[in-house]
Amino acid sequence: MRRMTTLLAATALAGCAVSHTPKDVMETGAQTTHKLKGPPLDAAWCMARNVENWRPSALGATFHPQVRPLAPGAQELIVTAATLDPTVIAVARVMPDGTDSIATLWMTTRPIIQGRDATRDAMLQGC
Repeated sequence: MRRMTTLLAATALAGCAVSHTPKDVMETGAQTTHKLKGPPLDAAWCMARNVENWRPSALGATFHPQVRPLAPGAQELIVTAATLDPTVIAVARVMPDGTDSIATLWMTTRPIIQGRDATRDAMLQGC
């Protein structure tokens, strides 16, 4: 009986801990497209720097080219909220477009403290 109670409690708690993965955000998030300066690697680094400088203790940005197959020269940037259970709040796929880049950006539909529009604008500023 004690094991059954423990199992039920653990199952209930697991249901409360909802975290978004990059796939979740790409499937359900708001998608926008943006023209960026420079090749994909430079543009993605610009966005990563912006995120980490804008909210250094709240947001982090990492590159994950191995998560999904990407076109040659493309980059993928994952933005997470720095919490006990890091939750993905944005995914940016940056593709070559001549000498510049095109970024497809997916933002979570979950409420975020910084606000989705403000976060997106901060990510893209100057890139």
